[in-house]
Amino acid sequence: MSRNARGGPPRACPGGAAWPVALAVAVAAALAWSGLARAEEPPGFSASLGPAERAAMGLDKLTPAERAALDAAVESYRRAGETAAARQAAQTAIADYRQREEPKQVAKAVAQARRQEAAEHPERIEARVVGPFSGWGGHTVFSLDNGQAWRQVDPDIYYTSPEKDTPVEIYPSKYGSYRLHLKNGAWVTVTRVR
Repeated sequence: MSRNARGGPPRACPGGAAWPVALAVAVAAALAWSGLARAEEPPGFSASLGPAERAAMGLDKLTPAERAALDAAVESYRRAGETAAARQAAQTAIADYRQREEPKQVAKAVAQARRQEAAEHPERIEARVVGPFSGWGGHTVFSLDNGQAWRQVDPDIYYTSPEKDTPVEIYPSKYGSYRLHLKNGAWVTVTRVR
């Protein structure tokens, strides 16, 4: 054993058995980690090709660094393709879900709106005006096919194209009066006379 250059405790001599084994293990680990100790082709696109294919494409003339760069470029392209395919699959799945689920959601919303409207308008009457109807003119009386008659309260005037047996809805407003509604959205305040 020789003394350390600084005068420290003795260490194993370079000619000793422990030194070459430790050095060989460290070098082998470093080479294996860096990929330089591998005898086979680096993994990736170029490794998936046979010798004839590599030769036909001129890849057998590439240096290991050039081959690694080619493999990295192909892998990047492949990942971009997978990402685009995954994005397209997600968009298709979303479109399918919407097509399948939106009608259900619309039906739920319509049912909820009808329930809410029924709760807000508990005395809703659906009927038809008997005979020809062309609107109201200040004191119009609306005779309905259910036997009821309703008279216009406000002096409003509204005319529409003459129609026979016009469908109407009558229900209470927020302010305690009743409103007669046409299907086109026009309405007039009314009071029941029969």
